[in-house]
Amino acid sequence: MSVFSRVRLFRRTACVVTALSLVAAVTSCSPVSSGASESSDPGTGGWPLTMKHQFGETTISSKPERIVVTGTTDTDVLLALGEKPVAFPQWIKEWEHGVGPWSVDALGDSNPTLLQFGELDFEDIAAANPELILATGTQLSAEDYDKLNGLAPTLAPVAGYSDAYLVPWDTRAVQVGEAVGKKNQAEQLVSEAKAGFTSAMQAHPEWQGLTAVTVISMNGQFGVYAPTDNRGRFMDALGFKATDSAKDLVGGKFWAALSEERLDLLDSADVIVVLEGNTAAQEAFAKSSTFQRLAAVREGRIVEVKDQDTVMAMSASTVTSIPYALERLVPAIEKAVKD
Repeated sequence: MSVFSRVRLFRRTACVVTALSLVAAVTSCSPVSSGASESSDPGTGGWPLTMKHQFGETTISSKPERIVVTGTTDTDVLLALGEKPVAFPQWIKEWEHGVGPWSVDALGDSNPTLLQFGELDFEDIAAANPELILATGTQLSAEDYDKLNGLAPTLAPVAGYSDAYLVPWDTRAVQVGEAVGKKNQAEQLVSEAKAGFTSAMQAHPEWQGLTAVTVISMNGQFGVYAPTDNRGRFMDALGFKATDSAKDLVGGKFWAALSEERLDLLDSADVIVVLEGNTAAQEAFAKSSTFQRLAAVREGRIVEVKDQDTVMAMSASTVTSIPYALERLVPAIEKAVKD
């Protein structure tokens, strides 16, 4: 049985439809039953609910109906749980509906306000009349948090991480689920996404112990992602370990800039994942003589991800984008390792 057959079998059993088939199946699959009551999740102790985060704690007095998301990926989790936020950032301008293809069906005919990505527009957030602000995936200052919390109860990223982007995807998913009274359902979604990694890893024992590094070209600058960033965690979940050079470069950040002259540091990896979801990035890597001379490039040990949606699915690493990314990246990784 192939890796995708095993993943499909698991998802059919747990969620009726296949998660690694068509995008429509991915986005329509939800553990929320149509007749479930708001208090049916045994993982929530009821309202009011007090949750801790990096700026202290927030009390949510009742089940929030109008939810505003300020981060980039928590909308996926909400939609998978059957919750439709009234406003969230338009992370990728090409996404007409503000979400990736894996979440379009779950969004349905909802008409949310699409906030500007990259900065907090407090006026637009206030205009959405929020009852809860999910800033769980937003790098906040204490001042920004206070402003948001003045508009509505605000949940900041969990404590203990130097950057919101370094909070593990599964931790954030459960945090979001708990905030809307659906912690157990969120944990189930996390388990299903992790099962995809497990199936792929079990089908490829040859990947265990190999090293991988994920790189990007953005705004004319090359960069390498941290092992603790979503992209690094994605490869780790498939059995690939981070290179020492990548660890040293990023330090405690989620990524680090890398000059063309130092691209040779990438050559210590068994596999290089190259995120080039736009023409500018593709041209940057193609024109870099240093990159083209790398042994991994010459030997075909690279995974070139040129489809923007797949790049973002890996980057987001949410409960619904992970199956989408696995379906497209596992075959490419198989080719890179085989070559």
